[in-house]
Amino acid sequence: MRLPFRLRLTIVYTTLFLVFGVVVIVLTVAVVARLLDMSSLRAIPAALENRSLAEIRTLDLAEIVREARLAERERLRRAFVRVVLVVFLLLGLVGATAAWILAGRMLRPLRTITAHARSTTSSVLSERVGHQGPNDELKDLADTYDAMLARLDAAFRSQRSFSAHASHESRTPLAIAGAEADILLANPDATERERAFAIKVREAVRRNDALIDALLIFARAESRLVEKKRVDLSAIVGDAAGELEEAADEDGMRLDLSLERAWVRGDETLLARMVSNVILNGIRHNRRGGWTRVELSTTGRDAILTVENSGPLIDDAEPLFAPFQTGGTSHSGTGLGLAIVREVALAHSGTIRADARPEGGLRIVIELPQAQ
Repeated sequence: MRLPFRLRLTIVYTTLFLVFGVVVIVLTVAVVARLLDMSSLRAIPAALENRSLAEIRTLDLAEIVREARLAERERLRRAFVRVVLVVFLLLGLVGATAAWILAGRMLRPLRTITAHARSTTSSVLSERVGHQGPNDELKDLADTYDAMLARLDAAFRSQRSFSAHASHESRTPLAIAGAEADILLANPDATERERAFAIKVREAVRRNDALIDALLIFARAESRLVEKKRVDLSAIVGDAAGELEEAADEDGMRLDLSLERAWVRGDETLLARMVSNVILNGIRHNRRGGWTRVELSTTGRDAILTVENSGPLIDDAEPLFAPFQTGGTSHSGTGLGLAIVREVALAHSGTIRADARPEGGLRIVIELPQAQ
């Protein structure tokens, strides 16, 4: 039976203290004995050196011996202090090394739990630490962490199930309404008023379907627990720019693209939605005949996506990331475009910032860690 973690730490450090204490005592005794063996009154011959016999007879030998002993004691004290300091430094170095190694071995389960926590995503919530050992503090920590993962796994399963059912139940009546509108528009006997009504219904269906899709994406990104695999971000940016080039041409805008190869770790679907939303935002909230510039660059550790446009003047860019902010343009949207961009960036351990350009428009910079 293994001892509790706290008791093991106590025993290990007490043993280290006793061992090094014994070593210090033994070395001290050995050094003192050695110094005493070497300490025959070597100062007396020096005091009598180069003196005649007549001079020696006139000297006070008791005083010479006393002074010699004092000199020898001072020499021994200095030698002893030097030796003790050297021993203390050596033992301190050895002790620190031994303590570091032992602490690393005893804290290895904590590193396992920490590594598992850092790698936790929605796809690995079913995995557990499963620490095997005595019923000590580390066992309690690992079991508590596993129980938390179990609750999170159940909550995410429930959320995914609810999202799927809600999406299905919400889209079904929308699909029916859209189909009815299409049938009415296909009817040659429909009046102009009926046709106008059908067009409005079909547009409302499209908007609500887009809103449901955006809400589901937003909730998924906001959870922060996303599946992370190696993704070619440059391919995602290139595909998104190609798909949105027609939208830019319709508004008479120029779409400039500059790409460097960049790989990140993340959810490909969420990253594609993030890139598409931020580019579409630059196209929609712009002036006719303006431009939108998309640049993907890399640094030593990060992939940097910059989207800049020539839109209207903006006083404060920060509120644009709040949910249901539409930007005040004629383009209809869900108001979740940049909110989704922000949540997806944060879910992938990235950063995002937006700066209003003095001459009008917006500059959004997203930084994501590159895949190793």
